[in-house]
Amino acid sequence: MNDFKIEGSKEIAKSMLEDVPEYNSNGILPASTVRRYLRKTLQGRTIYNNSIKKNVEVSSTTIGKVFSIPAIRKSLRDGFSKNQHIEAALNLEKLFKSAVLKERNKDKNGSPDIVEVDRLNQKHLLKK
Repeated sequence: MNDFKIEGSKEIAKSMLEDVPEYNSNGILPASTVRRYLRKTLQGRTIYNNSIKKNVEVSSTTIGKVFSIPAIRKSLRDGFSKNQHIEAALNLEKLFKSAVLKERNKDKNGSPDIVEVDRLNQKHLLKK
């Protein structure tokens, strides 16, 4: 995956990533740095969603899915740029906290370990 240019306020990006040595004043980040930053700041943390009234733990798998090729392609199909996808990833906690329940289903693979799968929606808090 390519490097990402953090759009918008460089000051916001810089304050979020000030402890990441690969960050530079132009806002260019290697994709691996963004993933590493999210793992460092979110992995293992619990985030409460107001709509479903549940705490959800952010796992390494969750972060990996955010950076999957299908997830980025979906963002592109929905009219967002790759940089906007990454900006959303950097705001994952904020977006998840206020996301609204769209639907609730059983696990599509019928796993006995998964009680239900909640699909959440979020209005665009980021500019298209």
